This record gives sequence, C-alpha cells and structure tokens, in this order.
Amino acid sequence: MGVAINLVGDILLAGKIEASISREGIDSIFRETASIFRLGDINIGNLECPLSGRGEPGPGREFIYRAPEDYARGLKRAGFNIMCLANNHIMDFGPVALLDTISSLEKNGILHVGAGRDLGQASKPLVFEGKDLKIAFLAFTYSSPAGKKSPGTCRLDPGFMKKKIKEASRSSDLVIAMIHHGVEYVDYPNRFLISLFRGAAEAGAALVVGHHPHVCQGIENYRGSLIAYSLGNFISSYADEEERRESYAKTALAYFTNNPPGSGDMRTTESFVLRCELDKSGVQYYELIPVKSNPMHQSVLMDAHESAVFLKRISMISKGLYDGGILDEMDELWEKCRIHAMSKTDLAHVLKRFYKIRPSHLSYIIPYLKSRLT
Repeated sequence: MGVAINLVGDILLAGKIEASISREGIDSIFRETASIFRLGDINIGNLECPLSGRGEPGPGREFIYRAPEDYARGLKRAGFNIMCLANNHIMDFGPVALLDTISSLEKNGILHVGAGRDLGQASKPLVFEGKDLKIAFLAFTYSSPAGKKSPGTCRLDPGFMKKKIKEASRSSDLVIAMIHHGVEYVDYPNRFLISLFRGAAEAGAALVVGHHPHVCQGIENYRGSLIAYSLGNFISSYADEEERRESYAKTALAYFTNNPPGSGDMRTTESFVLRCELDKSGVQYYELIPVKSNPMHQSVLMDAHESAVFLKRISMISKGLYDGGILDEMDELWEKCRIHAMSKTDLAHVLKRFYKIRPSHLSYIIPYLKSRLT
C-alpha cells in the first residue's frame, strides 16, 4: 500500500474567526474533519496567517492577519503534520512573526515548507520518507520573497521553480509542488497560470496543487501528473455575510467587470479535501471530499445532495480549462489586475523583484508602464 495524503487549501485562523475559536476552542473548528485526517499519512494545508503576538504590519497591506502562537497545538491535534507557508499573508507582520510561526510549528511537531530565514531555507525541499517512498515537497508564491540573507517566502519565478523541482526529483521518488497565485474569486486560471502549473508537472512534479483564489478551480490529469488549480478555503471567516460583502467589494471583479460576486455567493465557503494514494510511479488514486464552512466557521462535510451539486460544478469548471473563450476572458482580467496592482507601487519596488536581468522581467515592466500611462 502506498502513502495516503490529504491536501486542503487556505487555513485562516485570524480575524472574525477568532471569536468562534474563543467561544468554542480551536478543536471545534476541525472536529468533523478530524476523522478524514486520521486516515492520512500526510495531512497538509496552507497556513494563511502568521502565528505570533509580535511584529509590525507590513506597509501597504490592506488585509492583514495574525493568530496566537498556541493555535499550532490545535493544528497538530486536528491531524496536520505539514504546513505550507508560501503565501501572501505569512509576512503580514514581518520577519519576526514569520520566525515565531516557524518556531511554534516546530515545537508542536509540524513540519513546514515554502518560507524561511533566507532564500536557501525557504526554497529547501521538505522531504518525507515512509512506506518505502521518498516525497519532496516544494511551495512557491509571488509575495514577499526571501533574500539571500533575509526572511521571506520561496519566490515564484517559472525558471527558478522548474530548477528546484528538477533538483528535488533527482533525489526523491516523487515531488509535490504547491503554488499560491491567481485571481481571487474566479473559477478559472488564465493561460499564464495554466502554463505555470503544467510547467511544474513537466519539470517532474507528480502532483501540483494551488491556492489563493479563495474558490475552488478545476482539476486535470496532465502528462501523468495530477493538477488541482485551487483547493479553495478550508478554514476561513467567509461564512460571515459581512466578511463576504467587504471582501467581494474589493475584488478585481468589482473593479473590472459588471458582475462582481454578491454577498449571497457562497463559493468561498466551499472547499474539498484532496485525498490521494501515492506510490513511486505517482498518483494512483484520488478523490475529492467536499466540505463547507458553517456559520460557526467550522469545516464540515457536505451532505449527499450538496456534494453532488458541488462535484458537478467542479467537473464543469475542469472542462472549461480547454475552452478558448473562457481563457480569453481570464487573460484579459489577469492583465487588468496586473496593471491595477502596478498602479499602487513605485518603480523602486518593481526593480526589487529583479534578482538578475532576464527576458521574463518584461512581464513586470510592461504592466508597470501601462499603469502609468492609464
């Protein structure tokens, strides 16, 4: 028998969800899904906030999150043994909060990947060995990249990502890559993101999973690898109507389309546990276990009818990955988002993204120039 792995998306333990945790305890948040994780050799989620009582908010951050360090004990009791730290919120309170998070996880026996004291640590593969199988985990994101001597995340540069995956595949039986990127609240990735995820598979990753859009996206088998573009929100405060209204009002869809999501849009409360069986040849079996957030912010299993509706929607979205019209819309939205994001920054910040000059840097310069012209 191979290795059983359960993967989930964003785990946000800060903000309005803290009130529920204060009343009921952190164990209540995971109570109904604990039985799923007891069946996994590896249980991994994306920790969408630092665990710390220290640090200062980063400049220019509109949404910032931080949760108490002792919440790591709750994650451990829930069954998690690996946390992905490569995301756009792990540095919300700076390097000291990141280092507190790492320390807290390690004290509670939870491994981590995707961020560290420097680029070497942030980009170092996390290796799991068990059942005669050696699996290397890597995690990448676009935000707060670590430097050679400064804390941060593992930077998401296509060439760098492929290099790290190829290196890891030479010393491991399997590589699992996690990518935190995308446009929030949309059901589909654009062509750039599809190329990025498929590039990870081509470089040697047997399983590529994504998060950041806060909604679930499609799944595909690509050249023998399994790709899940977004696992959605596993633990979040989106079950709160006010939270949805505030967040949706500031989404790119509200800026650039005539049909932004309304507070009645519950996709941000829906997610799934991606359960896989792995052996040395890759993913032998997988299933989606649909879950949702209830008003108490607990992650609970969907009932039979809800599961059927949800899985049908994911199937339809997956087919849309090959629809040129849909992808044209996603490409257009992506470009608008990039220009809008660049309009909030300055040239010095753009240039900090450059580690050495190469052609791919045009993808940063062009949106910046367009933002200034528009």
